[in-house]
Amino acid sequence: MATPPKFAQLPVVGQTHERHAWDVFGRDDQLGTVNFITAEHVKRASSLVRTGKVINLDLPLNFPFPLYGGFRAAGYKHHIEIGRGARDDYVDNLAMQGSSQWDSLRHIRFRGFGYYGGRQDEDLDKKGQLGIENWARRGIIGRGVLLDAAGYMERQGTPLDATKKFAMDGPFLEKVAATQKVNIESGDIVLLRTGWLTWYKTLDEAIALQNDVPQGLSSSIFTENLLEAEQFLSQAGSDCGIANVNIGTSGAEIGGAFGGEKETGGGRESGSDSWKAYMRRQTNTINFGNTMPLAQGIEFGI
Repeated sequence: MATPPKFAQLPVVGQTHERHAWDVFGRDDQLGTVNFITAEHVKRASSLVRTGKVINLDLPLNFPFPLYGGFRAAGYKHHIEIGRGARDDYVDNLAMQGSSQWDSLRHIRFRGFGYYGGRQDEDLDKKGQLGIENWARRGIIGRGVLLDAAGYMERQGTPLDATKKFAMDGPFLEKVAATQKVNIESGDIVLLRTGWLTWYKTLDEAIALQNDVPQGLSSSIFTENLLEAEQFLSQAGSDCGIANVNIGTSGAEIGGAFGGEKETGGGRESGSDSWKAYMRRQTNTINFGNTMPLAQGIEFGI
């Protein structure tokens, strides 16, 4: 393969001053930078195997959850059909961008200039171009390089906040690689650890532990993070009759979903809102202050 041009040598798209690599491998190309993974690169990568240990990087199909709003927020459904001689199954309502997945070159377009190679929607819809099947047929096998951005920032004394934006550009990644004494070569598959999954999974597991009991009277979360609060109050959050944010679990809200639907509650059809029998009801209180008052203004003179 000929030496690819430097970034500064790439042409710009129209009058946008943004550079593109649409012509590096020819306008008919549908692989993009996967072309850098040559047979020689794969051969060299295979020689690096020492123990043969396999590490699974796939997430469950329903994780992270919820990914979208609307009907997809309910998550996928796994149907199993049992016959006399076999079992068959299929998945319904699966969000294709959930779990672990690759985005094909037809996923993001550059405004009106089109997708990779300048292709337009009709090239994708009528000609079937830029689909993920191009990578599947080619295969993606090569040397993987793990850059620990989260660990790097922790060692710098400024750990990443999973709830705030942080730009990780080329110079930043080069610094991370330098501290790890890793040289990134053409054709390498770079894996980036940001710490986001650890942060998300910690809350997810905490909610699962809370919900894994027969009681469901009241629950509460203390957080300054809006995403954590919304997850706790969502379908993927607390299954208690009362779910509060930044306030204690005391109180019995008149007319609310007090007691919930588990063993500590009266069920969906026993409350004052029995017409909502087929809806999941929940009473929420969110405290936006810096103090923690008790429910209904109760005070203990201690």
